[in-house]
Amino acid sequence: FPTVIQLQVGAVLHIVNGDSTPHRIHANATIGLPHQAISMGQGEEYVGTVNQTGQDTLYCHDHGTGSGTMLVLVQ
Repeated sequence: FPTVIQLQVGAVLHIVNGDSTPHRIHANATIGLPHQAISMGQGEEYVGTVNQTGQDTLYCHDHGTGSGTMLVLVQ
């Protein structure tokens, strides 16, 4: 899981749960990436489309702040 990624407006972000532990992506929707409604099981994915410039910090909602934190920057 990268700690920082840079995307462009219109990019589609896919995060696949590659382990057997449930995960739910926490996002603030500041750049269009939604907060995931339910936890995803192994092999399931989070999909979000960036729709504006700015930044958002994503992490696993189930495991709390600082768990797999990723800063998404959009210029």
